[in-house]
Amino acid sequence: MFCEKCGKKLEDGVKFCPSCGNRVEIPENQTDTVHEQPEKSKKSRKKSKLPLVLIAVLAIILIVGGILYGTVGLNLQKDKLAVKIKKAGIPQYTEEMNEIVDEWDDFGIFSISDKRNDLHKLKKIVNYLDEYNAAADEYKSMNKEKEQYALDEDSYKEYENALHDCSDAIEQKNPESLINAVEIAKETLKDLKKADDSYVDDRVKMYEGLDLKDAGDDVVSGYKKNLKEIQDLTGKGKKDYKAIKEAFSKNTFYRFLNSAKTNWLRFTSLLAADIVNHDIKGLTNDSRKNVFIIDDSLFNRTSCKKTELGSKVFDHTDMRFKKGFRMLTLSWSDGNTLIPVNSCLLASAKTTNIIGPVKDFDNRTLAGKRRKLAQTKAPEAMMALLDTALSVGLNADYVLFDSWFSNPVQITAIHSKGMDVIAMIKKSSRIKYSYGGKQLSIKEIYSKNKKRHGRSKYLLSVDVMVGKETPIPAKIVCVRNKSNRKDWLAFICTDTTLSEEEIIRVYGKRWQIEVFFKTCKSMLNLIGECHSLSYDALTAHVAIVFTRYMLLAMEQRQNEDQRTLGELFFFLIDEMADITFRRSLCILMDALMASLQEILKLSDKQLTAFTVDFEARLPEYLRNALHPEVAIA
Repeated sequence: MFCEKCGKKLEDGVKFCPSCGNRVEIPENQTDTVHEQPEKSKKSRKKSKLPLVLIAVLAIILIVGGILYGTVGLNLQKDKLAVKIKKAGIPQYTEEMNEIVDEWDDFGIFSISDKRNDLHKLKKIVNYLDEYNAAADEYKSMNKEKEQYALDEDSYKEYENALHDCSDAIEQKNPESLINAVEIAKETLKDLKKADDSYVDDRVKMYEGLDLKDAGDDVVSGYKKNLKEIQDLTGKGKKDYKAIKEAFSKNTFYRFLNSAKTNWLRFTSLLAADIVNHDIKGLTNDSRKNVFIIDDSLFNRTSCKKTELGSKVFDHTDMRFKKGFRMLTLSWSDGNTLIPVNSCLLASAKTTNIIGPVKDFDNRTLAGKRRKLAQTKAPEAMMALLDTALSVGLNADYVLFDSWFSNPVQITAIHSKGMDVIAMIKKSSRIKYSYGGKQLSIKEIYSKNKKRHGRSKYLLSVDVMVGKETPIPAKIVCVRNKSNRKDWLAFICTDTTLSEEEIIRVYGKRWQIEVFFKTCKSMLNLIGECHSLSYDALTAHVAIVFTRYMLLAMEQRQNEDQRTLGELFFFLIDEMADITFRRSLCILMDALMASLQEILKLSDKQLTAFTVDFEARLPEYLRNALHPEVAIA
């Protein structure tokens, strides 16, 4: 406490100042305040310096942070965006980025606002790139799944074109074009889905309305299974178009093959007749001899236990039994082009040799007749194939087959249909021919006759009678076996007017069917393509392969036949009148005489004398050409 007058420090409780005697009057409530006031003022003076220090520190931090942000932070953002743009490799965006980077390098430390503007530009480019990449991913997804939307053909073409536009935009690295093309593809896809939905609905309705009254139990069972599968696929909220497509394509194809209502025998016969009568015969001279060729080939099947009518059949090529069928085939040939007409997959005629299941059908139905034909013997089946070919208007001069089908009954049966037979003869002692009033085998006939020697194309030629009930005349020609000079082969021909050389030549056309079998098995996948266990499906498969061969054979004939060019030549000269040699010679003579009279001024008498003298100097054949009436006289 201090004196208010002199300022001397006073002790507590003093009422008068000891120095100046001034009375000390201090209120009780202010006593503590008076004592503490000097200390508080000191402390306040000390505390007032702290905010200034903090402000200074904060200012320094802000300045340093601003410098770091303007130099390091913004640069890192810029570099990150620039790398992303450069990696995209789009020239348009790369060029724009380079301009921004060049501008950036000219900015100072505190040009933060300008740098932020450039960063905004770079981010805008990156956003475009993100849209571009998203569009590219959408294209890849649509392109990957495009096959499932191939139900409706017209709409699919539009969708395919839109995807091509997307592909072109990606190849050109044009983001704007790609984004627009993807949007168009999306809209096209919507239209395609609508068209596919309509397609599917129509097919489902058609499928549900199929008439299966005459179908077998296995067909009906398969139909119900497929119908349920299709209904499940089409009943979903999101349709699985790919699965639907497979259900319609694969299952439809198998149902088509398994159908017992299609007469494949008549189909191939009608197709072959149309090709032969309307396309091939016009390329062939009427005098050329056309032939039917009959032969069989092994149609082997490894799964005979499950294949309908699968059998142990005898393969006369290897002379042993094998599993499968004998594919008996009738074909037509003009010596240049072979056309398969029809066929039958022959099972064994013996029930003991049938390995696979045998299903019962009404013999009045097509399925019953097909299976009955399959279980008949080859000679009977051959006549059925021949009758079918004749019924559709297909004809030939001769029927060719090897010794396996050659017997008098077969020969006389074919001859009764108005066709002659040229076939190889079996050297069997049980087959007899009427020769010299006796019934002799071919070996006996061969041994009784003298053979031709030298360069003759044949060894022996004799006339015989074939058949017991109604015998017909025939000619047997024996030739040397080229593979074994000590052996011989015999051919029979019911056309006795045909020369021996012609018989041999015509029979040579039979080799074409061996080439046909080889081609079908090696190139057209006759054996390995169809794995169905149904006999109807196997029959359909053979008919389809035959159809392929017909188309290829016709294409080859049209491309290689030189008569097409000859016909074109005759068309070109059709309107040109032929000028005879005599007429052309007379025209030349008249022109020569006219020139002489004009230039040399000759009189008629002189011109006549010159003409007579000139003609006298010509060769005789020219004089006869000028004056044919004199030559005749």
